[in-house]
Amino acid sequence: MKRLIHFFLDNARLNYTILIFLIFMGISSYIKIPKEVFPIVAENQIVVRGSYVGANAASLNSFAVTEIENELESVVGIKEIESTIRSGSFSIVLYLEDSYEPNDLINDVKDAISVVRSSLPSDMDEPTASVVKRTMSLLTIALTGDDEKELLDISKDLKTEIFKFNHINEIQISGDSDLQIDIYLDEEKLNAYGINSKSLISQIQNLSYIYPVASIEQKGNYVYVNTTDKKLVDNFWENSLIEVNSKKLYLSDLATIKIHYPKEDTIARVNGKSSITLNIYKDEQANVIELSKEVQKYLQEFKKNHKNINIEVIHDDAKPIKERLNTVISNISFGLVLVGLSMFVLISPRISVVVVLGIPFSFIIGVITFYYAGYSLSMLSLLAVLIMIGIIVDDAIVVSENIQRYLDEGKSIKDAVYKGTIEMLPPVLVASLTTVFAFLPMLYLSGRIGSFISIIPIVVSILIVASLIESFLFLPIHAKHMLKPKEKMLNWAPVYKFYEKILHLLIHNKFIFLGTFVIVVPLATFFMATSMRFQFFPNMDSDRITLSVKFDESKSLEDSSQIAKSFEKVLLDNKKELNLKTLQNRVGLFSSLSGDSESIENAFTMSLMLEDFKENNWIQNYLQPIFTFSFDFEQKEKTRIKKSFEIQKEVQTLIEPLLKKFDVTDKTLTTTRIGIVRTDLEFKISSKDSNLIQESIQKLKEELAKIDGVVDISDNAELGKYEYRYKVNNYGESLGLTESYIANALNSYFMERDQTKAVSIDGLVDVKTQLLTKDNLDSFKNFQLPLEDGRFVELSKVVDFTITKDFETLEKENSKIIKTVYANVELEKLTSSEALDKIRPALNEIEKSGVEIILGGEFEQNEQLKDELSIAVMISIFLIFIVLLINFPSFRISFIIISVIPFSLIGALLGHLVMGLNIMMPSLIGMLGLAGVVINDGIIMLDFIKNTKTKEEFYSRAKLRIRPILITSITTLLGLSTLIFYPSGQGVVLQPLAISLGFGLLWGTILNLIYLPALYAVLFKLKD
Repeated sequence: MKRLIHFFLDNARLNYTILIFLIFMGISSYIKIPKEVFPIVAENQIVVRGSYVGANAASLNSFAVTEIENELESVVGIKEIESTIRSGSFSIVLYLEDSYEPNDLINDVKDAISVVRSSLPSDMDEPTASVVKRTMSLLTIALTGDDEKELLDISKDLKTEIFKFNHINEIQISGDSDLQIDIYLDEEKLNAYGINSKSLISQIQNLSYIYPVASIEQKGNYVYVNTTDKKLVDNFWENSLIEVNSKKLYLSDLATIKIHYPKEDTIARVNGKSSITLNIYKDEQANVIELSKEVQKYLQEFKKNHKNINIEVIHDDAKPIKERLNTVISNISFGLVLVGLSMFVLISPRISVVVVLGIPFSFIIGVITFYYAGYSLSMLSLLAVLIMIGIIVDDAIVVSENIQRYLDEGKSIKDAVYKGTIEMLPPVLVASLTTVFAFLPMLYLSGRIGSFISIIPIVVSILIVASLIESFLFLPIHAKHMLKPKEKMLNWAPVYKFYEKILHLLIHNKFIFLGTFVIVVPLATFFMATSMRFQFFPNMDSDRITLSVKFDESKSLEDSSQIAKSFEKVLLDNKKELNLKTLQNRVGLFSSLSGDSESIENAFTMSLMLEDFKENNWIQNYLQPIFTFSFDFEQKEKTRIKKSFEIQKEVQTLIEPLLKKFDVTDKTLTTTRIGIVRTDLEFKISSKDSNLIQESIQKLKEELAKIDGVVDISDNAELGKYEYRYKVNNYGESLGLTESYIANALNSYFMERDQTKAVSIDGLVDVKTQLLTKDNLDSFKNFQLPLEDGRFVELSKVVDFTITKDFETLEKENSKIIKTVYANVELEKLTSSEALDKIRPALNEIEKSGVEIILGGEFEQNEQLKDELSIAVMISIFLIFIVLLINFPSFRISFIIISVIPFSLIGALLGHLVMGLNIMMPSLIGMLGLAGVVINDGIIMLDFIKNTKTKEEFYSRAKLRIRPILITSITTLLGLSTLIFYPSGQGVVLQPLAISLGFGLLWGTILNLIYLPALYAVLFKLKD
């Protein structure tokens, strides 16, 4: 390393050439690197999907899901299996072990499904397995117009064109439908003509044939033979002649035919107007800002060719990302200015320039590494950079200050630079390694927590390495050309003298001081830690509020749409007061409190997109417009001054009368939450007795409602539709009827069953049959079943019915049926852990009845964090201790330095009290990182005093370290100050981390200057 430093110092041209090259590489990498608000928080998953029309959740679970789950349990690498079963469909999500990639297991999963295939119903399509794509929202586009067919065609064309862009991996359309031919059979006419229902269906199936018929390879005349594609015009279906029971009839004599675009799934509206919306999603590699520009540029050209259709971008995820990135970059720039000014005042102008020059180069090396390592630039990564400003500058300060010291002692510029740099290599390298080893064990955290937080130790490690490269390869050449001996500097003599007096006093009373210290500080730390409240994440303002409402099952899609209009009117009438930018409604979709969505007719989900929030602090008002070169001091586009949670309460008040009027069965009103915990409280209830589950859920919800501050109480244990189970009675058996025969006779009439296909210019068209009176229960019971001898018999005469009602949806975890109660808490009243303490007696009472209750939500994540963070702390302390032993081959010195860590925690706790914040998950991460940062000054101090032989030498060398220790601490605190005192937007996520580091380091500085020398004096028997 010494040779490398010497080589770079002697080859200035090479040095500067490499720096210029790095600048270009850094700019290129920054432009190309993907940008996002938060990293995608998702575990490796494979999903298995299947469907069987007409089967309720319990039936699907019995004959399909359980069989598949049993077979999947033999697949190595699956950590957890979660199944969701609804009427007619199911999905099985496989969570994989961290060491397994989805593409490595997908074939094993497909093989397991193939094994089960033979036991599934013969007319059921084989379930599919696919890797869950990690997607993030990009754009939401709304299309409105008068011609429904034209609107549908244009939306599909637009979807096709946008899919051609690189990194677009999913587009969801709401409000669209496919062309369909519905044949509504009239039962009265069938009975009047004496038509055999099974024979009629067979005739309909034969009316359309879409596949190749023949290939004639006559010499010189090669011919293909196909059927006509004129089945959508000229009344083809009405005029089709069929023969049943020796009777020839037109299909129109027996049925009503409708060729249309049915709104069977969802109805979409934007600001009260019917629309089709395209929700566009990108993959992980996309640069959201550039991709959004490209798509919107194409959209402008697309509009020119479709002027009769209104096409509007109603939400652009690139805009808030760009604004948040600008905010953080402004904070970083301001942090650099503060750091530079502090060094200008505290040391000298020339040293401040040398140090400040190095910070951008450290960032440039970091960005280049980030880009080529495949990482994205997110709010978290930039906030981690903001946190590191003051930390990475420490290396440069210590090296520069040491070079200047040798210059002032009369060394030549070359010798001073070389000797000053080489002398600081061991302590700076050790200090850097301890910082890296404090953050690096965070990578041990698994699951969603690990995915969310992993970028922080990666950023820290990359920037620390970049800082080392800059401080020992590039900074020396800057110092050689810029520093001068005896430069006018701030007079530190009074500080040295004052500190020496304190040291004399401490060493003289070292036993009293240390005895008091080791008793008072731990007790104070314990008292504060046990009395402070804990919440997982801080509250964050959101630009979106989601309202989801569910009605009783009797409501059709059209009924739900009409009711939703009442909600839309109330919200749009108060658009200005609510700071509402766009109101997007999807009828036919319900989003639960847990974040899961289901497509049902009796529900709607509204997205209230709010105006941009106007931050009211001097950094946003004055500094950001300067650092981003926008000079928009008035923030003209930002008009909202209310926080999203305030607007959420106003919305609740506005819709309360409507919720009562329309007998709403379930409702969620939520804002966007951070990261990994969807609900504060989650109680998973399991039992083989479904009645006991329902009783337990009801009792638990009643007890939760009694706790002041617990809100949004809901569950997923809603009962589904009534189920009529039939059994062939004695009379039916005497007629030779079987369950299978009756089922085949009924399903083409009382289920919307595909019978054949037709062809349109857009592709295949489903041809479906159902009875005109399909949804009439009396019509079903009185249906005339055809017998083999040509007679008919009424259904109710040959079967006995048993009426049951089961859960609408079944959720399973590792093959066990789970029902869940969800709730949130109002943090100004209590935290989730406090709510759990209050509800525990009720939980214990419920468990005595025989049900199993598993705590999920924030509690589940807390338990995981507690277990894994304790291991990460032990790993961190061990690695730091090993590094200290390598540099200081002494257990006593290593112990002195590492003992600072537990005593520094009180500083982090005091910081949260001063700032009025609860302890949070990022706070704990900050305390772990503090372990490496707080001992850096201690390493510098001990490296100077470790070989002192006399007390005079001890005082002399110790006081020389107060300047670099104070300067590095001040610069670190200044770098963190904007995030500690003026967090904005998503910056609040890492504010607790910055508080732990900043206030912990502030107290740690006192420890390193006072406690550490006193302990050294005791252990090495130094006397005053």
